[in-house]
Amino acid sequence: MGGIFSYDSKLMQMLDTLGSTIMLTALFVVCCIPVITIGVAFTALFAACRAQTRGKACFRAFFTAFKANFLKATGLWLLLGSLTLVCAWTAWVVFANDLALSAFIMAIVAGCLLLILLTMALLFYSRFECTFLQLIKNGMVMVLSFPIRSLLITILAWLPVLCFFGLPDYFAALGIIWVLLYFGTAGAVCVWFMKRPFARLAEKLLGVVESDVIDEPAHD
Repeated sequence: MGGIFSYDSKLMQMLDTLGSTIMLTALFVVCCIPVITIGVAFTALFAACRAQTRGKACFRAFFTAFKANFLKATGLWLLLGSLTLVCAWTAWVVFANDLALSAFIMAIVAGCLLLILLTMALLFYSRFECTFLQLIKNGMVMVLSFPIRSLLITILAWLPVLCFFGLPDYFAALGIIWVLLYFGTAGAVCVWFMKRPFARLAEKLLGVVESDVIDEPAHD
């Protein structure tokens, strides 16, 4: 059959993209269940979304990035994620005990900055290979160079978590969206946000090379 039902038609391409987004979201959620793997799951998701935008094999890119980046991405998640939780816990203790407002604000700001740094470093690592220290350093470079983009990307990446703790009723109401579509869509938007900045940074940053995890034949 030709026309709108041919493989190259816009309708079929849209359906293919929708199906891939649903599968990537489900795959990401499953890989986050152990909690310790949340960091590398984000890096793998970003790598898969980048592969998808380039017509490459997105699921192959996900598993390749997950395996290749497991140690560094997990280490970064454990380090910065733990520090973020410490800041959040400190802010809660200060608030619950009606202590100094300045301490509460400092804890919130520190936690937000750590979360932004974590997110941008994981996104950076989905495209570039570097050492652990370079990963943290280049994450800081991106946050300082693109503060607005970094903030928007962090909000997109962690919106379900923020809703879960801050607006549980809305989180429950949109539960099916989180599981089926959200993370695959948000990951693609985050990758799109940093497409041009990454291209410019690639020429300036030292000690990094572009990852080849998506250089595979097109389509899964």
